[in-house]
Amino acid sequence: MKTRLAFAALALALLPRLALADDCRLTQVTSLPITWSADRSILVPATIEDHDELLLIDTAGVYNLLAAQAADDLHLARRAMNQQTHMTLGVNGKLMSEGAIAHSFKLGNITADRMQFAIIPDTKMLREKAVGTLGPSVMANYDVEIDPANSRFNLFAQNHCPGQVVYWTRTSYASVPMRVDSFLHIIIPVELDGHTFEATVDTGSSESWIQYDLAAGSFGWSADSRDLTHDDPAHPDSPWYRYGFKTLSLNGVDIRNPHIAVHKEPGSSGGMTPIIIGMDVLGKLHTFISYSDKTLYFTGANAPPPADTAPPPTAH
Repeated sequence: MKTRLAFAALALALLPRLALADDCRLTQVTSLPITWSADRSILVPATIEDHDELLLIDTAGVYNLLAAQAADDLHLARRAMNQQTHMTLGVNGKLMSEGAIAHSFKLGNITADRMQFAIIPDTKMLREKAVGTLGPSVMANYDVEIDPANSRFNLFAQNHCPGQVVYWTRTSYASVPMRVDSFLHIIIPVELDGHTFEATVDTGSSESWIQYDLAAGSFGWSADSRDLTHDDPAHPDSPWYRYGFKTLSLNGVDIRNPHIAVHKEPGSSGGMTPIIIGMDVLGKLHTFISYSDKTLYFTGANAPPPADTAPPPTAH
């Protein structure tokens, strides 16, 4: 079964920003090792109520999430959220109506004495070792680097000079303007086989996919299109299909023959961008999300490092 996380919420739980000098340099706040799940999703260590756990990085979430069993194991009191803060689990439509507050939370050397979580009733939505997710309500306070080649997830202060973030290579890179919507989702323009779409960057999705209703006109799809094949032929009623896309372009970085699923379920596209870019694409890229620049920076995951540049200093 595919695993996709996408959420809507009205309330946020924020980590305090680390107090730093107003400096133009790129300054690392913390660096975390990545544990890769079986589908190459990003799991990072966090300490919740003095227990070491793993959280799934989810750029297309909003709230931080915690499995119900984990909340009970950590002795966190579960409380009903009011109806204005109820959350619906994106494509899967599962309602989450309970929350919990951890009074001790650490993410590397970042600490908080109050961290809110929404409770996931179904742990199947999480990767094998994760107890919850870390959403952009935390990440948007920093600039974020995802370095697959070295299995590192890094957070940086946002007081650097605009555009001066690609420190890991001297080779060419792509910079893509991004907008952040009211749910803190990252939305960028992309080209897919020469057609321009908006796409949501979603590290919580194991796969990339495109919404049929929003793309059929561009690709000439119809109800009897023979070039759309079922993702799972054994389940012909499944809304997931495959199509032979050739090139996904990110303003200078091209992904050839991307495996992008087609979601063909009537009425499911409300409020969504046509494309979701998941870890099957992002895992091939070194990505720097500059919330401060409103720009994403990409190179290939294995871009050669510079010989003459030290890594960014770490804040103390």
